[in-house]
Amino acid sequence: MIKEKLIFWPVISSYIGKRLAKYLPFSAIHYTLMSFVIALCAIICAYQHYFVSTILLFLLANFFDIVDGAVARARNQASNLGAFLDGTVDRFIDFAMIYAYFYFPIKVPCLDIGKIIAIISFVVIMPTFIVAYANHRGAVDDDNETLIWRIMNRGELSILMMGIFVVSLFSATWAGYAMILLIALSLITILQTIVETIYYANRRSI
Repeated sequence: MIKEKLIFWPVISSYIGKRLAKYLPFSAIHYTLMSFVIALCAIICAYQHYFVSTILLFLLANFFDIVDGAVARARNQASNLGAFLDGTVDRFIDFAMIYAYFYFPIKVPCLDIGKIIAIISFVVIMPTFIVAYANHRGAVDDDNETLIWRIMNRGELSILMMGIFVVSLFSATWAGYAMILLIALSLITILQTIVETIYYANRRSI
């Protein structure tokens, strides 16, 4: 939703992509792979309880994940394979951030943190899976994921998930409440995605 609402986002994305493509030798796939490696390093830092380093590494991983597509377009190297690899690495970064919660000081009132993280692992990834599966099955034609509107696209999810890390440094309890908010908004997004998919699928059949 963030990128869709920010009318100047395509300009910013294009500018960053052109600058990186001009001054750095890395291709889009390099940025995709670097985001994967950086997210892996972030998990190691979380395990070692280097919390600030973990947050900074996840920020960098998400930044590289954003710019890889912009670089691909700037170099005229955009492809379906690149989009596939980007989406696959996106899911790994999501999982890495969720797994890192185990090592941060987070306390969910009256609930086991392991069960909460298991729920988050499901609800965070489900909307993207639903859209991809709807496209695969031909229910909708939304390859760019712009037709099905969602309250929580990956941009919003990443910001909220990063926010949980930051809040946990100051209050374990409030970080737990932020986790509950993440679950609630993700569930709403799942419902939205299903309803929108059914709506557009019915329109296509008319």
